[in-house]
Amino acid sequence: MLDPFILALNGIPRIALAPLFIIWFGIGEPSKIVLAGLLSFFLCFYATLSGLRSVEPAYLSIARVMGRTTARRSSRWCCRRPRPGSSPP
Repeated sequence: MLDPFILALNGIPRIALAPLFIIWFGIGEPSKIVLAGLLSFFLCFYATLSGLRSVEPAYLSIARVMGRTTARRSSRWCCRRPRPGSSPP
């Protein structure tokens, strides 16, 4: 649902956002913190998304057989089965 918006925001070059952040937040620390947070958000988001998408279907079907709802399956099986792709480089 939010993937197209996040993909569009990720497509904006970071060097183009730096002047906007300086205008909005000033030359001091806040603009640098927001830019660093934006950079790390996209790295963590896409790494976590690829890790969640790589959960084996067998684990999801086992959770369905055990009577887990979709939200419980996500929190119990997907988030507790870390994959190498789910941690940022």
